[in-house]
Amino acid sequence: TPLENNATIRANLFCEEIESLNWLDKQAQSSVIYISFGSVASLTQDQIQVLALGIESSKQPFLWVLRDSIIDTLEGFIERTSARGLIIKWAPQARVLSHPSVGGFLTHCGWNSVLESIDVDVLMLCFPVFEVQHLNALLIENVWKLGVSLSKGLNDGGIVGHEVEKAIISLMKSEDIKERASRWKVRSHRAIQQGGTSNIAMESIILDLMKGVTMM
Repeated sequence: TPLENNATIRANLFCEEIESLNWLDKQAQSSVIYISFGSVASLTQDQIQVLALGIESSKQPFLWVLRDSIIDTLEGFIERTSARGLIIKWAPQARVLSHPSVGGFLTHCGWNSVLESIDVDVLMLCFPVFEVQHLNALLIENVWKLGVSLSKGLNDGGIVGHEVEKAIISLMKSEDIKERASRWKVRSHRAIQQGGTSNIAMESIILDLMKGVTMM
């Protein structure tokens, strides 16, 4: 029945959540790169294979969220990296990103993921899929300088495993990016406090909406 199916889904998600957080508890501080492309973005099998090659070569601990159909294509990779990596079908992203063991995020640069990363000063390795995400990646790498991007290689089809490996290692060891990320975290928290820029903007939007309602 639908009720039973929903209960099964909730139970499965809970198991994935516990598994990922327990695994992170055993990893060194800021050592893990978290990899997730959200619920909408879809990469080709070739892109997944290239990413897997780079992740494996980097020797970096990783937590990777993948769908069943993709997991089935990475059997050799899973076996070779089982000592330092975990692949799951779902993860509580906000809790994962805020975990002390997570130091980097390989992301499609969806806006929610970008904001969640800034909020907990996690560095970003950008792998955008949709057009607006390419703009977000440009902001992250060239304006805010909170990460590095693989978008150039993705756009021209020239991205290869060793470029992914190099980018992961460079990101996780970058003290400059870590320092900037810490400053941006403070700024983001100030923005949502009473009197902060985001707080003021939200209050302004609410007031405009209320005025519109009263004028109807």
